[in-house]
Amino acid sequence: MKIDILNKAKSAVREDFSIERISLKDQSDWTITQGALKHRSGGFFYVVGMRRGTPAIERLMLYQPQSAFNGLVSRCSSGSHRQFLVQARAEPGNVGAVQYGPTVQSTPANYMRLHGGAATSHIDMFLGFDDDIRVIDETTQLDLGERYFAKTKRVVLAEDLSDRPAQLPFVWVSSDAVAAAAGESYLLNTDLRSAFALSTWSATTDTAELTPSDEAVRRSLAAPPRADVFSQVFTRIEKAPQAPAEFVPLADLANWEIRDDGLTEKHPEQGISVGFFDVTANLREKSSWQQPLIECANSGEVVLACRVVQGSVEVFVQVGHEYGILGHGPLLPSWLRYPGEAKTPPGWVQRAGVLLETNESDEGGRFYKNASSYSLVEVESHADLDEETGVWVTVSELKRLLAVSSLCAIQLRVIASHLLALRC
Repeated sequence: MKIDILNKAKSAVREDFSIERISLKDQSDWTITQGALKHRSGGFFYVVGMRRGTPAIERLMLYQPQSAFNGLVSRCSSGSHRQFLVQARAEPGNVGAVQYGPTVQSTPANYMRLHGGAATSHIDMFLGFDDDIRVIDETTQLDLGERYFAKTKRVVLAEDLSDRPAQLPFVWVSSDAVAAAAGESYLLNTDLRSAFALSTWSATTDTAELTPSDEAVRRSLAAPPRADVFSQVFTRIEKAPQAPAEFVPLADLANWEIRDDGLTEKHPEQGISVGFFDVTANLREKSSWQQPLIECANSGEVVLACRVVQGSVEVFVQVGHEYGILGHGPLLPSWLRYPGEAKTPPGWVQRAGVLLETNESDEGGRFYKNASSYSLVEVESHADLDEETGVWVTVSELKRLLAVSSLCAIQLRVIASHLLALRC
């Protein structure tokens, strides 16, 4: 099978991984000082209290002022499909422990080695000069806006002009294997799916690039972008900034309490809690560490509505609001419920026919098994969608919107990757 190599490497990495729940007093790396939960190095991330809006809404949020870094390397030999260098990553919060990530998935705290561990593999391909590396694209992308305050990811796509081999936990994987893997659950992590959504796609099957499996998707990818559609999208994006936000000491949050087993809500509102864990992963930069992870009371749901117009797929995207996003609202999938939220799907979601569905977990370095279903669904053109906030776009238009920095929610990038595997 096309994805056999992925499953084999994944199994090998899983053998060197373990995770155990611990209490706050059983670890010394994380402490609550100056009203926030911090790592002793001052790096990585903070768990903070936030207050914003009128009337004021308080939230527990992750604050990581350093932009995360995602780098994906590919290569294309003469006459062959493009290959991508991906890594099997054992993350403490992953469902199934091991999922595939991009070539480099790191924060400055990691690649600057604030944890005292080994150097981040392949980071010099992106942060240093290598005459075998050609940068293809670079954007700044939004992260989970209901979990992080003002966090972004720098995403760099690069081509390797050499013929360097891969060693575990890294694997070269072909573009047709990527298209097959895009329809599998818990195999490609959200950062890798995001990078594939941003990568070059081809509307024809005789090229080396990532190519959607379905003809109707390819036809939509080949369609010329329409200026009036972009006008509709950007006129729906609020230009006025959101209400200013302020930090609140954790102990002063009205609905939260600090206990030895973590941080918990007194009454379910956000639907999340914070626990502490001891982790061993021998193939990571540091083989063992302790950290907090966000846990959720229930799973989430991400839905992208699709329709076929004159043999071409269109998808419905909408402008929304997220607590941790500054400035304009992000561009979201057709419907979104974060893990932990208590929201009922609208009627059109319940009536829609499922075309493709997978289950994915939020990035395992911060979230413990926070899972969501990701669905491409078929709706009638007259479906009850809010066209005051959303717009029907072709795949070619979606790809151009994804390439705009700080515009699209990570869930939209993730669900867009599913279009590679869709068969209408």
